[in-house]
Amino acid sequence: SHYGRAFTLSSDGVTWTAGALKTIVSSTTSYTSLCYAGQGRFVSTYRDANGWIRFKVLTVNTSTLAISTGTETSVSGSNITIQNDNSARYQTRCIWHPPTNKIIFAYCQSGETYYRATYGTMNYGSNTIDTWGSDYLMWGSIETFIIISI
Repeated sequence: SHYGRAFTLSSDGVTWTAGALKTIVSSTTSYTSLCYAGQGRFVSTYRDANGWIRFKVLTVNTSTLAISTGTETSVSGSNITIQNDNSARYQTRCIWHPPTNKIIFAYCQSGETYYRATYGTMNYGSNTIDTWGSDYLMWGSIETFIIISI
């Protein structure tokens, strides 16, 4: 099975210590992406078993290295079916924009050959993403877009 899983690593400069393996999603996932989201949080995005792009906010306890997960939520607040291409051309991506605490999601909707991007605001109080913005079309590959936008 291809369940979504995560673990933490810490280092004292000499030795690496791994935290426990945490299952993020207990069903088949694909096209996963992870980004840091500030304040000890990460965002995991993935294609779920229904083909929808979903995310969860992960919080890391820096003392114990334990990971807690937020509620599984649809990107943009609604169900969007994304590509399921075995060539792996249609990966999902999430990117944190620190000055605004926005999380940008890039994906290819089912039946399309180009990428779309949407964004939401990281809500640290409720460990979710809300206040969704517009859906933007991106032409070309996601790798090109990310390199140009840095």
